[in-house]
Amino acid sequence: HYLQVANTGGATIVTLPSAVTACGRTYIVKNTTSNNVTLTPILSQTIDAAATFVLDASPSSAIFISDCLNWAIVATHGTH
Repeated sequence: HYLQVANTGGATIVTLPSAVTACGRTYIVKNTTSNNVTLTPILSQTIDAAATFVLDASPSSAIFISDCLNWAIVATHGTH
């Protein structure tokens, strides 16, 4: 799954789906704005043991994979 964030109205928050229901699924998120994009998992799930992950202003991107309980960062590009 691929998500390109192109909101120009300020900082953006993107909520990842449940890692449980998205078991094994990969998401690529790319920030093409001049603002930060904060990724948050639902409920008490985490992203590499953290509550959030921030993609700094463009160009930056990250690849996430569900381990069936939480989200893991596979790769990043740009500043974070």
